[in-house]
Amino acid sequence: MKYLLCICLFSFLICSQLESQEISAPWSIGISGVKSEYRGDLGHNLFDWKNTQYFGIGLQIKHYINPTFDMGLDLSMSDHGYWAGKSKNFLSKQYQSSLQLVYKFNNGYILKESSLIAPYLQAGLGHTTYKSDPKRGSNKSIVSIPLSLGVKVKVSRSVAMFVQSSYNLSNADDTDMMSGDINTNNMVNGNDHFLNHQLGFSFVLGNRSKKLDLDGDGITDFEDACPKVSGLAVMQGCPDTDLDGVKDTDDPCPNQSGTVLMGGCPDTDQDGIADHLDECPVNAGSIALRGCPDSDNDGVTDAYDECPFFAGSLANKGCPQIGSDTRSLLKKANKEVSFEKESSKFEESSILVLQELLLLLKEHPYYELIIETHVFDESNDEAFEMKLSQDRADVIKDFLITNGIDADKLIAIGYGSYRPINFKPSEHLTRMKESLEFKVNF
Repeated sequence: MKYLLCICLFSFLICSQLESQEISAPWSIGISGVKSEYRGDLGHNLFDWKNTQYFGIGLQIKHYINPTFDMGLDLSMSDHGYWAGKSKNFLSKQYQSSLQLVYKFNNGYILKESSLIAPYLQAGLGHTTYKSDPKRGSNKSIVSIPLSLGVKVKVSRSVAMFVQSSYNLSNADDTDMMSGDINTNNMVNGNDHFLNHQLGFSFVLGNRSKKLDLDGDGITDFEDACPKVSGLAVMQGCPDTDLDGVKDTDDPCPNQSGTVLMGGCPDTDQDGIADHLDECPVNAGSIALRGCPDSDNDGVTDAYDECPFFAGSLANKGCPQIGSDTRSLLKKANKEVSFEKESSKFEESSILVLQELLLLLKEHPYYELIIETHVFDESNDEAFEMKLSQDRADVIKDFLITNGIDADKLIAIGYGSYRPINFKPSEHLTRMKESLEFKVNF
């Protein structure tokens, strides 16, 4: 067994070279008080603070491997024994050494590496020697397997307080000078095990002026919120690619400069909806319409609204519904507006219905009136027909403009003999055919 400690030390020195060139202060040393507890053939005193106590001192040497693992060498010297009366007791000096692999919870995945509280687990292989008066205790060396749970609390950048409990499985059954189970309660069987509690302080060794900075951004890992990625001091060591004041890890648009209010994303139209969520990123709109404008507030976005400035319905493509009164008046005007023969002057009988049409357009300023006229006469050429039909459409348009209707809301079209209406092919064309049609658009 005397070679076991040499093997542990050799392994520890080999492992200590891993990544040590990249770490400015990879070593730490811990000093602790030790309380030793027994479990074996005579019984146990685990977590027993009332009866005889057995104390000692401990030394821990640890080396940083990576953010998740450390390699540790634990050394301790303590009294070890048990007292349950004159016939059931023993006392030895316990010298223990173990090489352990340490799993750290503050590895950047579970807790931040700079976390104030840092739990850890340890497991390894150890060597334990017992020295005693042959009448009171055992003198032998054993192999042990320590399983440890501990927590560190940082006091400063270089100092931490730690609490650790290590349950040690052994390969021997006579460290208490007894073999086999003689416990009358039959509570303990098998080899003798022991539990060591430690309370102490650990100190980081090395040149603290050269602070640990794995990502090389000039911010020590202790103060770096993103110790594995180079970043900015103002971002606590985290990157901000688009320099908008939001860390890339929190920024849905890390390559587009935005605002803190928008979580790091741009809002070009400043409507409170980030561009990547805005269906109309250059036109301010509402959240309900996914950032698109709705000028007439009818629930139909301007892009799909055929009447964007007049409230309508989705079923009517955003336009108001044309009422039955309007349709009736248009049919009436189609029949009652007439012109003098081969003239663009409308007859006086047409004035009344044109005034009704004028009133309708004033009551519905969003209406666009289309005036279509048609003329067909065998005795005249197409040029005459086209000119006459256009003149008649223009006369009605001019009448409406003169009486206050916006010219932009009026369209006058003369079709001549093209697209004639009210024409039956079987009819003998012995006279001029003419017609007029009013239509409403938006």
